[in-house]
Amino acid sequence: PRRGGGGGGGGGRARHDSPDPSPPRRGGGGGGRHPEDSKRMPPPPPPKADMPPRPKVPPARQGLQKAADVAAEVAELQAQERARVGGATASDAAALGAGEDTVYRDKKGRKLSMLNQMVAQESGGAAKKRVEPVWGKGLVQQRTKQEQREYEQREAAKPLARYDLDSDVDADKRAAERWGDPMLGNLPSKKSDSSKPKYQGSAPPNRFSIRPGHKWDGIDRSNGYENEFYKAQSVAKAQATQAFEWAVADM
Repeated sequence: PRRGGGGGGGGGRARHDSPDPSPPRRGGGGGGRHPEDSKRMPPPPPPKADMPPRPKVPPARQGLQKAADVAAEVAELQAQERARVGGATASDAAALGAGEDTVYRDKKGRKLSMLNQMVAQESGGAAKKRVEPVWGKGLVQQRTKQEQREYEQREAAKPLARYDLDSDVDADKRAAERWGDPMLGNLPSKKSDSSKPKYQGSAPPNRFSIRPGHKWDGIDRSNGYENEFYKAQSVAKAQATQAFEWAVADM
């Protein structure tokens, strides 16, 4: 199509078939926003005077630090945490359930009254009967521990520099057994422990020389292996003696 005349670059309005692809610009120098838009936006709320200021968090230190600085920083943080936790009042602790007993419920949220009552009775009885058990460690262990404690107290009371042997050291040295002592056989044997009861009477022998307990009723409940073992040893020894005598006999 033929363009209309307009005198070149005149100020006439562009036609709809103009080759300029740019969109038409708005008239006026408003900068794109209508002046009434600023009136529609609400102003920012003023700062509240009663709002406490936010605590300033110290910036994290970077790079190589000294151990004393790190320890001081950790101690300061722990002190702040203790002050924050310790500031809670008794009413706050009660509201949080401090001192309350545990309530057991089923999967539907109903209280298990029988279980709660049983747990309360057991906990109350355990608190009343909580005593130091006498038989927990055994009488022998308790007596040995008490003797060791008394011995340590006696030794601690003695002077560090001792020139003469006391009765305890002399008794320990006399009771010591030394290898190669010619008088060891003449010394009286150590007294046996009489606190443990022993079976008084004869008992069938065994390979390990184990004595029966003091409550044994005298009935041999073994499978007879020990008797067969000693019988086989006796037969082998008799046969060896007989073979030796036949070998050296003057035929």
